[in-house]
This record gives sequence, structure tokens and C-alpha cells, in this order.
Amino acid sequence: MTIRLKPFTTVGVLLTLMAPYVARAGDLIPPPGPITATHRTPISDASTPGDASSLFRITQPGSYYLRAGITGVAAKNGIQILSGNVTLDLMGFELNGVVGSGSLDGINTVAALTSVHIHNGVVRGWGSRGINLVLVSNSQLKELRVDENGGVGIYVGSGSAITNCTAQSNGSDGIATGVGCTITGCTAQGNAADGIDDGGESTVTGCAANTNGEEGIEVGAGTSVTSCSSYNNMGDGIRTPTGVTGAGCTINNCTSRFNRINGIRAEGGSSVIGCNATANDVDGILVANSTVRACTVSYNDGDGIQASSNCMLIDNHCVGNGNGAGDGAGIHTTSSDNHIEGNTAIDNDRGIDVDTGGNLIIRNTAAGNTGAGAFPLPDFDLTGTNSVGQILDATAGGDITSSIAWRNIVY
Repeated sequence: MTIRLKPFTTVGVLLTLMAPYVARAGDLIPPPGPITATHRTPISDASTPGDASSLFRITQPGSYYLRAGITGVAAKNGIQILSGNVTLDLMGFELNGVVGSGSLDGINTVAALTSVHIHNGVVRGWGSRGINLVLVSNSQLKELRVDENGGVGIYVGSGSAITNCTAQSNGSDGIATGVGCTITGCTAQGNAADGIDDGGESTVTGCAANTNGEEGIEVGAGTSVTSCSSYNNMGDGIRTPTGVTGAGCTINNCTSRFNRINGIRAEGGSSVIGCNATANDVDGILVANSTVRACTVSYNDGDGIQASSNCMLIDNHCVGNGNGAGDGAGIHTTSSDNHIEGNTAIDNDRGIDVDTGGNLIIRNTAAGNTGAGAFPLPDFDLTGTNSVGQILDATAGGDITSSIAWRNIVY
């Protein structure tokens, strides 16, 4: 016998099975009024009202954003942050100070805080600093343009990160940090003081510092500078602390050109590796108690590499230093206890120039250096009692048959 279900029976079963899901469904009609972002607070007179010293104030942790640009007024900061754990999205808008109005910082804090994140916008033309988070540790700044402010463009406290920001034409340093920070992919140009001034124990990677009024990149002890360029600054292109024992910085794979003093200056147990220092007004690389390895130094007005004492100068290529000024060596040491090995000195005023005794000089080659003097001058201008591999005159050409591994060669 065949049993047939009635149509209403099938529908009833389905409705019974769906009943729990239907009961849990929400209202499909949205409430009246505009749709707003959840968990984010707009910067406004209503939600973040200012006071006598600031246009707007953030007093609670949370995520905040701009809905329009901000124009400064006299004697006020733009946005003052009074709480940690704040994220501020500028949404591509500008915070503009008013020229000559005496407006203060674009964004600042007045208390020690932690974890402030600001990104995606422009801070320009404030009478003091653009972004002043010097009291904030563990801050993060990304994708910002900070230009034409009266003081430091960007100033952050310890343990902070600055990524893909530009700081241009500010009245002091472009970017300044506390200890233990990372500065990545940033550009500092045309600032009145240093382009980048790091507080030490930090990393500076992939940055450019051009046409600043003092040093291009000036770092504190223990900082690593990697794949950066420094061009046409009024001071040194890249500089570590001076007179500091154990500064211990590393400058790696950087380029420093046309700076008004030295291309790179490093002291206190630092290392300069794989760098290029070209056409600087004084020395290409100036070091004390440090290592210079595998660098190219060329066409500097002074020496290619100048070292005082306790330095290792190994496998460097030194070309055309003196640059027509009449006084520049490929490598020049002014004191003792230096290890000078495997370098090439070509077409400088002098090749290897050693002012005192007590140095080791082996396996170097020199050619075409233009100063006066009988062999081995001007290729090897050595003063005092040094440990020197025999200098071989190979200027006549032909095979070099000597098996003495430590020999220096003039060719």
C-alpha cells in the first residue's frame, strides 16, 4: 500500500524545523539616521572638545579619526592627546597651522604615555613642532607628511617606530627620536638642523636625508644605519657620536655624496661596511677606533678615508681623492695601531699616506697617484717605523712573479 503525504503536512514539518532560526533573526529594517562607523570616534567639538591651549583633546583610549581638515589658531595646539592606547587616523586630511599666528604643536602630549598610533595625513605650518610625542613610548607613526613647522617635524619617545614618513623644511630636525626606535623608509629634506637625529640603540633603514642644515643622519650609540642615502647636507652626511668610547654603531650599504663636511664620520668601535662616499667637501670617510671595509671613496676634496688610531681599513677602493684641491690621499692615517690591508688607491694626490709609526701595511696596491717624489712616493708616503710588506715596483708591466703574499704593489 502506498502512503501519500498531504501538501500541508510537508509545509508544516519544514516550518517546525525552521522555527528556531526564524526566532533568532534580527530586524531587517535599519534604525533611522545616518550609518556611522562602529568603535571609532570623530574628532569634533562634540566628541573631543578643546580647551584654552588646544583646539581638540583626546582624553580616553580608543580609535579616533578626522572628518575634515583642521586650521590652527594663535597660541593653541591642534590636537592634544592625554591618554595612551590611542589610534588617530588623519584620513588623508591636513592639520594646518597659521603662518605668523604663534600656533603651537600640530599634535602633542603633555604627560608620559604609551602606545599612540598616528597615520595617513599631513601636519604643516605649526609654530612649534609638527608632531610632538617625545613623552610617549611605543608610539607608531606611518604614512605622514610633516612639513614647514617651526621646530622639529616629528619627535617621538623611546621604543617607537616611524615608517614611510616625510619631514621637509622644518625649523629644526626633520625627525628626532628617543632610544630604541626604528625609522624605516623615511625622507628628511631641507630641514634647518639634522635630517634624522636618532637617540641611540635604534635602526635606521632605507631612509634618505638631503639638503639639511646640519647632519643628514646623526645617530646615537649602538644604532645601525642600513641602505640609506645622504646628499648635499651642510654637515656630515652620516655621523655617529664623537668622543664616545664604545659607540658601537654599524653603517652598512649606505651612500653619502656632496655633503659640505665628511661623507661618513664614525668613532668608538663602529663599523662602516660596503658604503660609497663620493664628492664630499672634506673627507669621504673619517674614523677613529673603528673598521672600514669594502667601501668605495672617490673624488672627495680631502682624503678618501682618514683614520686616527686603532682602525682596520680593509679592501677599500679609493679613487681621485684630493679632487683637484691638491691635498688628499686615498687612505690617510694620522696615528698608530692601524691595520691597512688589501686597499686600492688610484689617481689620488697620494695613495697610502701614513703620518706615524706603529702601523701594519700589507697587500695594498697603488697607481697613478699624482703627488711628487721618488719611488715609492707618491703611491706610498710612509713616515716612522711601520710593519710594511715589501713595496714592489711593477710600473714596467709584465708578470709579477713574487710569491711574497704580504707585498704592496705600485703598478
